[in-house]
Amino acid sequence: CTLTTTAKERIRKEDGHLIRWQKPLSLMARIISPWLKDKSEVLDIFMGSGTLAEWCAINGHNYTGIEYDKEVFKLAQKRLEKYGI
Repeated sequence: CTLTTTAKERIRKEDGHLIRWQKPLSLMARIISPWLKDKSEVLDIFMGSGTLAEWCAINGHNYTGIEYDKEVFKLAQKRLEKYGI
């Protein structure tokens, strides 16, 4: 028996599969916030579904993200529309 859980914030592709490697917002806060000052510039060369971008938008940091996978990038764009990114 395999028990798996899926956080509510997980992003799904059009085919229903989850985005691999997606991290929760709470992890971004724990890992990134100690290193940033107000209005810091953040460069994310593995943008993925945009979790770090969302965290930066919520916390007032400037964000630049790069993502190779076009489908994942489009999902991130959709996710970040509510922040004007």
